[in-house]
Amino acid sequence: MADNPSISEVWKTKIYYKGTSGSGKIRPVLVVNYEEDSDLYTIQEITSVEPKEPPTHYDGLKQVISKWKEAGLDEKSYVKCSHTNTHKIGRVRLRGYIGILDEEDFETIIERIYEAKARLTEIND
Repeated sequence: MADNPSISEVWKTKIYYKGTSGSGKIRPVLVVNYEEDSDLYTIQEITSVEPKEPPTHYDGLKQVISKWKEAGLDEKSYVKCSHTNTHKIGRVRLRGYIGILDEEDFETIIERIYEAKARLTEIND
């Protein structure tokens, strides 16, 4: 682990409820991209809340992290692949390194993020 986050790493950050300020919670997040020109990291929220049965809309957009222990997480976890759980933040907001995802887990999650984005595009067209 370096001082600067890398793609596929899990870090902690404060996720704010309904907006960008006010109350929030320190949560694990997955770094999915880094934009050098803006110096911003794109992150996806991680949760330990399992998808419901039958799944609601957002439950269908959760992807399990198969090797969650190896990634440094304390319990079985899921990446929220919806665009509403995607954030662009500065380095200063990433507060603590947790671990790194297995390559296969990371690839599966990226595919789910793209699928969710494509589904949203179809709905809006």
